[in-house]
Amino acid sequence: MRGALNPKTTMHIPKLMKPALGALLLPCLFATPAVQAVSLLGPNDLIYAIDTDYGGPSSFPGGEAPGNLLDGLSGTKYLNFGRNWSGLIVTPGASTVQSLRFTTANDATERDPSYYVLYGSTAPITSTDNGRGRGENWTVISSGPLSLPTARQDSSTVVDVPNSAGYTSYKLLFPGVRNDGGANSLQLADVQMYSAPGGAGTAILSAGQPVVAVDDNGDRGAESRYPSGEAPRNALDGNTGTKYLNFGGANSGFIVEPEIGASILTGFEMWTANDAPGRDPAGYEIYGHVGLLQYGDNSMGDLDSWTLISSGALNLPTDRLTSSGLVSFNNDLAFDAYRFVATSLREPGNILQFADIQFYGVPEPSTIAMAVVALGFGGIVAVRRQRK
Repeated sequence: MRGALNPKTTMHIPKLMKPALGALLLPCLFATPAVQAVSLLGPNDLIYAIDTDYGGPSSFPGGEAPGNLLDGLSGTKYLNFGRNWSGLIVTPGASTVQSLRFTTANDATERDPSYYVLYGSTAPITSTDNGRGRGENWTVISSGPLSLPTARQDSSTVVDVPNSAGYTSYKLLFPGVRNDGGANSLQLADVQMYSAPGGAGTAILSAGQPVVAVDDNGDRGAESRYPSGEAPRNALDGNTGTKYLNFGGANSGFIVEPEIGASILTGFEMWTANDAPGRDPAGYEIYGHVGLLQYGDNSMGDLDSWTLISSGALNLPTDRLTSSGLVSFNNDLAFDAYRFVATSLREPGNILQFADIQFYGVPEPSTIAMAVVALGFGGIVAVRRQRK
């Protein structure tokens, strides 16, 4: 089921033969109007699960809102069920933060933040409560681990912030909690920012300042997850007896960086999984990207710039472990990586699954040309780009 090219093949040409071989191959290459499509994906490709939906896990009880962090009272607290990467945006006005102090809440030490990231902005705040907090341009000011006291309603040591820039708003996110496996939320009683190191100078935060709860979720798709035995790598193994399943359902999929290198994608083929036809993709979008990527497993895959290559409906067979047949489209642009999104499912509200997928196309023509030129002028040629 996998393709005609071996991406790891290295062609060793005897020195005396190289000029002659290059002279023979170059006219053939440039005289040929089209190169036959080959399989682009293989089991060694980098592949990650994604879900382009954001579930918005940020929420807080009515009596434990983010404004409690500003009231100077250790008996109140802010709790966010978003847990990791939740936090707040606060707008105290023109100020320069040079130190921070945190006060633990009344219970549950496992909910204490264990790390922080502080951002600053001078832009008007458009981010809404319980959103991702990405509505503005933000500058990272400082980040680092936190070691809060296990004593409850107790102030931490001061965290100095090496900063001389002034901002009007600050975003404070907490990427982790003290016990990630045992905590159902993040909580703090109080936060204060100071205009000088060591907690000196002016206290910047006060009750009544505009504040919103946020949860950026570490750029993880809030709904993207899969069983350990049904990982996205199964979609590349050429075995219809395995499958990729994503609980994110519609708008989930994968990002793949083919080992073969840059290529021009012109079609794909998908195989149905073993059960539940309602989980089959019913619509798709395929995007391409050039250059390095900023993504991780179960991410939303939205930090990079993507170019839409093709989209449309899918009508997969209801028979299981069966090919969709070739889905072809026009494309003449080369890309280093691809994003596949199942925009809808045969049964709305279900989860996503398929047994296997293969992309078809041709390696980037400039790469082929350079390889043949190298054959003509000497040297050992590797028929693939180096992994970035």
